[in-house]
Amino acid sequence: MKKFLSFTLALALSVILGACSSEEPAGEESSKEETITYESEFGPVEVPENPERIVV
Repeated sequence: MKKFLSFTLALALSVILGACSSEEPAGEESSKEETITYESEFGPVEVPENPERIVV
């Protein structure tokens, strides 16, 4: 029982410390890049010049 409790506490502590990291989110960097405006059927869409991920 003590092993399970200590494992659970260690896991909870690592999750809490991981959530408090000081790195900027990746979304902040993408807003700094230049964009291209694409005219779609539903209106204009702004797309980064060099997208890293494409969702279909």
